[in-house]
Amino acid sequence: MKKATRILLLCLGCALLIGGGIWAVSSPGAQTLSAIIEANLSPARQKNLEEITKIAVKIEAENGFPAEPMIAQWAIESDWGDHPVCRENYFGIKRSARNRLGCTANTTEVFSARQLAQWNRLHPDDRPLNGQRTPGGGLRVHMPQQFADYRTLEESCRDYAWMIQNSPQYGVAWARYTKSKDAKRLLADLAGIYWSDPDYTRKANAVLNQAEVVDTLAAARAPSLPSAPAYPRVLPPIVLTGAAVAIGNVVVAVAVFIFKQQIRARQAEERAKH
Repeated sequence: MKKATRILLLCLGCALLIGGGIWAVSSPGAQTLSAIIEANLSPARQKNLEEITKIAVKIEAENGFPAEPMIAQWAIESDWGDHPVCRENYFGIKRSARNRLGCTANTTEVFSARQLAQWNRLHPDDRPLNGQRTPGGGLRVHMPQQFADYRTLEESCRDYAWMIQNSPQYGVAWARYTKSKDAKRLLADLAGIYWSDPDYTRKANAVLNQAEVVDTLAAARAPSLPSAPAYPRVLPPIVLTGAAVAIGNVVVAVAVFIFKQQIRARQAEERAKH
């Protein structure tokens, strides 16, 4: 009877472990993060990453905006450059007066109940929005919005950097970065301002920790080594002196040999006469 009880408890323990493992893998948070993080980027996405990284590092050198937030948000907002909003909006930037180009696109936002009520109150002419409850307690809302558009990827990147550096809503986050120079802290400070997804910061840090991102960013930041000037090659004085001594010794040896041969020839001629 005791043996049967032990076997039953063991089976229940195994079932709990297996069930817990299945729940962890299939939980909404894990699925959302796995949609962003890839074990190995495809060649096309690696090419996209190299392009954005080159631009991000150039902007970083020009005006001090760190490359890390730009790369992380680019990867999340545009699915590694594959699906920008409109034509060339890789950061999900909403349209404002400074943007000449734009389009209307559907988006998904996560609001608190208070934020959703405030949105509906500020847009009385629109149809009221209803949210779906998320595991984190927020309300997920699908809604059309006006987005900015750009002519090129670099133009999109520059507007993103300008917005973070100059818009009042990001003023505190940017001011803190200018003192700390902590790019990942800047991402955390932007949480809840730039995006409404409560899991966004974790996704951004996961992107930055990917081996392909780390390697590509390090390569882009590595200083290019200047080519050596084409100076004419000049042998050191000690080499020239040694060569002159050696040549001199050879010349002397040859002269001595010839001189001795001449003496021997004359001596042989004199003996032949006698």
